[in-house]
Amino acid sequence: MAVNVTQKDRTLRAVIAWAETERARTWSLLERTRDCGGRAWASGRLTAFDQTIACCRRMLGYSGAMPSETPNQAEDAYDTTTDPSNQEATDD
Repeated sequence: MAVNVTQKDRTLRAVIAWAETERARTWSLLERTRDCGGRAWASGRLTAFDQTIACCRRMLGYSGAMPSETPNQAEDAYDTTTDPSNQEATDD
């Protein structure tokens, strides 16, 4: 699993780097654009890149793995000392 997490993080970092580069290009274009339609288009791209970068950063390092030390749930699920069907019958 560690290899997959490492590869996932590497891919996310590559996506972040790409999105940051494209965001910088779009910002530069926005500064040079005077018409309303072009500015709206560039503004939408900036928002999309910002959201993509934020999403990728949230996913970095998250493996979703279980903790390394977990109790054996099967042992706790059935307690033979408190189960009435396991008690030996006593004749009075």
